[in-house]
Amino acid sequence: MTETNTKLVVIDPKEYGLEQDKASVIEKAFMPVITERDALSEIYKSILTQELTIETTQQARELRLKLVKVRTSTDTIHKTEKAFYLAGGKFVDAWKNKNITVIQEMESRLSEIENYFVNIEKKRLEDLKALRTSKLSEVTDTPEIYSNLEAMTDAAFDNLIKGLKLVKEQEAAEAAILEASRIENARLDNLETQRKIETAPYVQFFGVSPSLREMNDTEYTIFLNSLKTAKNDYEAEQEKIRLENERLQKEAQAKQAQIEKERKEAQAKAEAEAKKQADIQAKLKADADAKLKAEQEKAAKEKAEQQAINDKLQAELKAKADAETKAKQEADQKEKDRIAAEKKAAKAPVETKLNNWIDATNMTIPAGLEKNLIALKILEKFESFKKWAKIEIKNEL
Repeated sequence: MTETNTKLVVIDPKEYGLEQDKASVIEKAFMPVITERDALSEIYKSILTQELTIETTQQARELRLKLVKVRTSTDTIHKTEKAFYLAGGKFVDAWKNKNITVIQEMESRLSEIENYFVNIEKKRLEDLKALRTSKLSEVTDTPEIYSNLEAMTDAAFDNLIKGLKLVKEQEAAEAAILEASRIENARLDNLETQRKIETAPYVQFFGVSPSLREMNDTEYTIFLNSLKTAKNDYEAEQEKIRLENERLQKEAQAKQAQIEKERKEAQAKAEAEAKKQADIQAKLKADADAKLKAEQEKAAKEKAEQQAINDKLQAELKAKADAETKAKQEADQKEKDRIAAEKKAAKAPVETKLNNWIDATNMTIPAGLEKNLIALKILEKFESFKKWAKIEIKNEL
């Protein structure tokens, strides 16, 4: 660490058009703060050589605050002297700038020491937030919506991760169930279409039967064979009727009209039966569609209920983390207020005694010198010193 130059800088009054005897008054005005600064410079050099510890940072803070007082006192002297010595304004500026530059450099170095552990803690919190954000991105696509991650306890953060993982797993399970249902419905649709095509030649022989979509392979085979048997029986019967018609036609033309009538009646019956079977198939399909719709509505309702549970869990976790953070902040503020009250109570008697002592110290101008400029200036300086002393008591205590 580079050492700050704290040696007294000599300023030549001739450079500012001032005589030495007149400039000496200004120099003497600055000497108390220069002397105090030089005394504090020795402490400053000592701190620069010390190891960085909690005690060192506290010493750096205390010294920096004292230097702030010296710097502000320098500003006060600067304003006062410049008001009295307009001709020496530039000379006063030079003293002010030279002194403040040295002090500001010491303040900067001391601030680095003072905030050493504060900056370490700030870096730790930044790293913790980055790590937790990375972990969140593994279980959610929107990690940016979670704030104050670095302020969470490890338990609260672990609960948040577990809750998000549970939500993700449940969504994946629901998606798998829906996909399996879609695949099964597609298979049944294809199977139903294939069986309709295969049984189309036998539609007139359908009776009351199970749905083609829901039959297993054994049931369907039995049903198809029954249709084939029915068709064969029907064709055999038709062939028998045809032969019988030929025989009857040969037997007698008189019976032809009656036979024709019976054939038409049989045809009408067959058509009615075919229509009946078509109506049955339409009803079966409508029932199947209604069942599928009910299952889909049930799945959607269950998904909405699960989402509501997940939302409630996330809200409870966030509310708990916020409550813990607020409780810690309130406890810290309460402890700070207690320490400040104790310090104020401890220093009050000393501060009162010092202020009473200063107020009891008075200076009056001798008779006949009431309008003397030197006497008036001395009295004004004395009153200024009393004000400075009270400020010093307040700052030190």
